[in-house]
This record gives sequence, C-alpha cells and structure tokens, in this order.
Amino acid sequence: MDEEAVRTLAGLSEADADAFLLKVRTAGLGALLGSPLQMLDLLRHWQEHGDVPAKVGDSMAYSVVRLMREEGAFREAPVQLPDQMLVVARRLAAFAMFCGNGRFHLGAKDHAGALPVQNLPSDAEPGSTANFNLKAYKEVLGTVLFTSGTADVLAFAHGAYAEFLAAEYLVHRRIGGARLRSLLGCDPDGVVPGAMLPVLGWLLTKSSDIDPELVERNAKGLLQSTIVEVADNELKAHLAKAVLRGTTAGWLVEPWGMDLSGLAHPGLAVEIRAAVASPANKWQALWLCRIARDCVVRDVTPELRSLAFDNAWPTMVRSEAVAALAVTADGATLAGLEPLLSLSATEDPDDEVLGATLRAVLPDHVPADIIAASIRPTRRRRYIGYAQMLERIPTLVRAEDLIHLLAAAGQMDRDLLDSDLSRYTRSLIDAAWIHWDQPGIPAALARLLVHLRPAHLYEDGPSCRGLRQHLASGDNLE
Repeated sequence: MDEEAVRTLAGLSEADADAFLLKVRTAGLGALLGSPLQMLDLLRHWQEHGDVPAKVGDSMAYSVVRLMREEGAFREAPVQLPDQMLVVARRLAAFAMFCGNGRFHLGAKDHAGALPVQNLPSDAEPGSTANFNLKAYKEVLGTVLFTSGTADVLAFAHGAYAEFLAAEYLVHRRIGGARLRSLLGCDPDGVVPGAMLPVLGWLLTKSSDIDPELVERNAKGLLQSTIVEVADNELKAHLAKAVLRGTTAGWLVEPWGMDLSGLAHPGLAVEIRAAVASPANKWQALWLCRIARDCVVRDVTPELRSLAFDNAWPTMVRSEAVAALAVTADGATLAGLEPLLSLSATEDPDDEVLGATLRAVLPDHVPADIIAASIRPTRRRRYIGYAQMLERIPTLVRAEDLIHLLAAAGQMDRDLLDSDLSRYTRSLIDAAWIHWDQPGIPAALARLLVHLRPAHLYEDGPSCRGLRQHLASGDNLE
C-alpha cells in the first residue's frame, strides 16, 4: 500500500498518522506497510505501547500472540497463558513444516492428509511449563491463528505464521548443525528446498549462530523468497554479507533476472564499497553492479566508473557497471562515459558496452551528433544489448535531435541501412514522421529516403505514405 492508503486505513488524524509512519520508518519496518494485516498490527502495537516493535520478528510474534488471544461471542477465553500457548503453537508449526503435512484433524478417526491431534506427542518442552495434552492442542488450534478447511480439519491461517513459528521452535530447542540441515531438507550441497527458505530466513532474524556456509549456499534462494519482502535492516545486512562471501567462494553465480532492491538498507554502501573497488571474480562484480543498480547505491559511483573503463574485466561486467551508473551517477559522470561509445572490436567484441552506454547517456548527456556517429552494424549477430538498442535509439533522442540521426544515416552505405541496420532505419523513419512538424525534419527525411533508393517512396509504411501525400500536394519540404 502507498502512504495515502495507509493513512486512510489507519483512520488517524494527520498528526498521529505522521507520528506512526515516522516510528515505522525509523524502526526499518516500512516493508510491513505493504500488507494491510501487518500494518494494522503495527498500528495496534503503537496504540497499545506508544512504539512499534524493534524488529520484524518481534512484529510477527506480536501478531501471533494477538491472534491466539482474540476473543469473540463464539470463542471461549483461553485458559493457558500467552507464553504457554506460544510454545504449543511452535510445536504445531514444527509438525506442519517438518512433517510434510500442515493440516491437523480433531476427530477420533483417521483423516487422509491430516495429522490426528490425539496422536501428537505430549512430552514437555525443555524450560517450559506448557502442557501438551489434547486439551492444550485443541485450545491453540481453536484460535484465529488457525482456519478450518473440511470438517474437523484445521491449518495455519497463513503459511507465514507456520514458517515463523517453526523457526522459533528451532531456536528455542537450539537445533543446529547436521540436525538443522536435515530438518530443513538440505541437499548434499547444502541447498535448502524452496518451501523451507522462509524458515531459514526467519532463523537469521532470531539467531546469530547459523552456519555461515549454509546462509551463503542459500543466499540466492533467500533473495527470491518471501522473507525479503518483510526483512528488516539487520536481516538485509546479513544477506548482503552472505552475497559477498558466497560470490568470493564461487558458490554464488549468475544474478540474471533477480530483483535485488530488497537488500537496500542504510549501511549497504559501506558494506560493499571495498568489494566494488576490487571484486574477487566476475560473478562478484556482476552481483555488486546489480545491487548498486537495484538499491541505487550512489556512494559507489567512482568504483563503478572504474569497472566500466577497465578492459581487464569481461564486457558483461563492464556493461553491468554502466547500467548501474545510469541509475546512480550524476549528469557529469554520465557525460564522461562518451569514450565508451567508440571502443574497438577488441575492447567491445559483442557491443555490450556500447548498448549499455547508449541507454545510459540518452537523451541528455552526450551531444546528438556523437550519438549519430556511434551508430554502426553489430559486430556479432545477436538479438539483445546493442542490437535491441538500435531500434530504440530514435525513440529515445529528443525530437530536435532527430535531424542529426537522419543526416548521419544519409551518409551511410545504403546497403547497410537496408540490411544490418534495417531495424534502426525503419525506427528512424517512423520517428521522423511522428515529429514531422520539427524544423528540417521533412527535408532530412526526404533526402534519406532518396538516398536509400527510390523504391522506398512506394513502400506501404506510415512514413512513406505521409511523405507521398506531401510530395503530391506540392508542399515545400525545406
């Protein structure tokens, strides 16, 4: 939800809403405002205690206890104390997450696909006074923390509650090492299955004793899991460090298709600056460029610029550095990328740096005549990067700058314009027709079409049809 929606749903005065939102942001819990239920729980906590929870885990614990203590006309007041009910809920969550069955059956007969509550163990938990008899289980299962499916079958109202409580169970039982890996279902390489990643994420918010290698091996999965949506600054810092360690060790590769904006937190620039200045390998360099771009880490702009100009790095790293600069750098820095528009075939064999640089500097940071001079056929037949940019360039330049592109195209080899640069040519002609009213565009377009070959005047495209109409009407193209 946006801030206005939060204010409306909260129903507070403007001053109270400002105070509440300031508390939430200061605590680093802004991500929780995206969920109406979590936002309302934050609001309840603030109204009851004059503050918000210190961490996202504390906020979830507050929500769980509130659900278990909620009363109503058809709901009996709980007999157990909140702490005792929480211990029972943790055990139920452990069964739900680690036994492969998240449903509980209250009846006397067996029910396919559900755990019979009467068969659950009654042993006490170490250091707890909670009872684990049938009555205690049923009391917790009868709270709003659970919801019913079919008759006498209950499950956690939301999977996030089970994931959080299962992690708390592991922490309170001090389960670690090989036993933890076994419960999480790790494969031989230490990779946790997707369903267990949120449990590992919640563990990171509750315990500092988690094996660093386990976190590093699962950093990519954690960043793609739902835990990132509610991560506080402490967990984000933990994940950022795991990325640095994992990429250094070579376990973490290929950040393609990932949104890393969830790692943004106040200390991120300090944590990654040294690594951006001297990456351990190409994969670490790529991850750091993506983090800087997605999290808009402006403080590492000088280091990103050094990467972009360093021919020792593969062009995919250099192009990612340029893409990050497009988001983080100021106008002067972007204007300084101009030399990257004229790299040799040795320096940019796949045109990756050229494509990224064009996207970074258009439309305002490099003169249009220099942009026009950088247009050339692709060095290798590819369909991404610069090859894709060719078609977009005429749509990205300012309308008054199109005349420079038209004039430069009129000096190019006509066979190139019709073959290797055909997509660029079509896009340029269409853009010129859209901006026909700009001074000099009609004449420049006419010269380009004649340069290409007279047959272009008879093609069935919008630009050519419009040009034929103007020619037929006797308009002065100059």
